[in-house]
Amino acid sequence: MKIALIGASGHSGMLCIPQAFDPDRQYVGVAAGSAGESVQGTLARLRELGYAPAAYDDYRTMLRETKPDVVVVDNFYGEHAPVICDAFRAGCHVFAEKPVGATPAELDALYDAWRTAGTEFAAMLNYRYDGAFYRAWSLVQAGAIGRVRLLNGQKSYKFGTRPNFMTHRATYGGTLEWVGVHAIDWVLWFSGAQFESVSALQCAAEAANARCPETTALAQYRMTNGVMASVTVDYLNPQTAPVHGDDRIRAVGTAGVIEVRGGAVTLINQNGVQHPENAPAADMFADFLRQTQGTGQCRISGEESFAANYGAVYAQLAADEGRTVMFPLRG
Repeated sequence: MKIALIGASGHSGMLCIPQAFDPDRQYVGVAAGSAGESVQGTLARLRELGYAPAAYDDYRTMLRETKPDVVVVDNFYGEHAPVICDAFRAGCHVFAEKPVGATPAELDALYDAWRTAGTEFAAMLNYRYDGAFYRAWSLVQAGAIGRVRLLNGQKSYKFGTRPNFMTHRATYGGTLEWVGVHAIDWVLWFSGAQFESVSALQCAAEAANARCPETTALAQYRMTNGVMASVTVDYLNPQTAPVHGDDRIRAVGTAGVIEVRGGAVTLINQNGVQHPENAPAADMFADFLRQTQGTGQCRISGEESFAANYGAVYAQLAADEGRTVMFPLRG
C-alpha cells in the first residue's frame, strides 16, 4: 500500500505509523497541510523505521507525483475539510483526524466528494478499538441491557501545553468538535439510533484568550426511537489525575445498565453486578488498510464517521448560537 501523510498535528503518529518496519506499507510522502505546520518529527520517525518518504512543500504536488492509495489527513483540526476533499478528488482512500469538517457546509461538501470518489473513508474515532469500550459495546449488542434508552458520555482531558493553533477557532474548530466527537460517536455506536436535535452550552473562561479553546461544554441530544443522550467535555482533568483522559460512558437499557469508567467495564442486570474483561487490543489503521484491499473491515464506516462528525458540528453550532439545532434528514 502506498501511503501519504498530510499534516502531523493530531494522532496520525500514534495510529498510523507502525512500531516496527512493515514491508506491506510504503510511505511515499509527507507534507504539511496547514501554514506553519511542522512534519519533521513524522519524517524522522518514518526514516528511523527504515522507510524513505519524500518530503514535499505542497501536499497537492505530493498527491500528483506519488499517486498514493491511502492518504492520512492530520493537519490543523479546523482545516481538514479542503485537504480531505483534495484527497478524494485524487481518487485516494482517506483516513482522517477529526473533526473532518468544521461547519455543516464543509461536511456537506465532503460527503458529496466522498460519494463521488467511491473510495474508503474513516475518521480517527479510535475508541471503537479500545478494549473496555469495545467490550461494553459488544455486550450491548448481545442484549445484556435490553433496549438502550438513555446514554451519558464524558470526555475530560488535562489541559497541559497546547499549540497556538488551538487558540483560534478557524484553526482549532471547537472543543465539541475536537474532543466531544469521541463521546458523540459512542452515543451513536451504543444506541444504534440517529440524532434528531441538539442543544448545547460551552464556556472558555479559563482559556488563554477567554474564547478558544472552550474549556467546558455540554450537549444534549434527542434521538430516534425515544432515545436521549448527553455529552460533557472539559479540559479540567487535574494535573494530579492518574490518566490524561477521564473517559466514561453509561448506557441505561430496559434490562440493565452498563458503564465504562477508569478503563474498566461494569454491567448490572438480572445476573447482578459483573466486571467483564476488556476485549483484546486491535489496530484501527491496519483494519482500515485491510478494508481498502477488500480483506477486512474497519469498525467505523464512512457513513458512521460522517454521522459522528455531523453530531459534533451541529452541537458546536447549537452552543455558538444558543439555540436548539435540528438535524436534516439524510437519504
